[in-house]
Amino acid sequence: MFALTIDRRDSRGRAAELHMGRQRTALQEELPRPVLDWEISAGDELQALYDDAAAIVRAVLALADAGHWHVGVGIGAVDDPLPSSVREATGEAFVAARDAVNAAKERGRPVVAGNED
Repeated sequence: MFALTIDRRDSRGRAAELHMGRQRTALQEELPRPVLDWEISAGDELQALYDDAAAIVRAVLALADAGHWHVGVGIGAVDDPLPSSVREATGEAFVAARDAVNAAKERGRPVVAGNED
C-alpha cells in the first residue's frame, strides 16, 4: 500500500490562503481516486491511501509539479481491516509517510519516499 501525506509549504506565512477544505476538494477532483479518500489530518496536512503504483506516481508528480506541497510517500503494510477514514488507518505505510514528509520539509525537497530499502 502507498500512504500519501502532504503538508502545505509555507503554511505559517500564508495562513490566510490555506483553505484546506477547498484544497481537499481539488485533490479529490484532480488526482486519481485513492482507496481511502483525501482527508485533512492536521491544520495544513492532507492524507490519502492508494493501492495502485501508477496512481500514486501520477498523484505525486501532480503534487510536486504544483510546488505548493511537501510530499511524503510511505510504502508498506496497512493494518486490517481498513477503516472508512484515512485518519483512522494505521500501519507501516503511514509511519513511513510521516517520516518522509518530515524529511521533505527538513531537506527542502518537494518529495521524499519512505521505506526505500
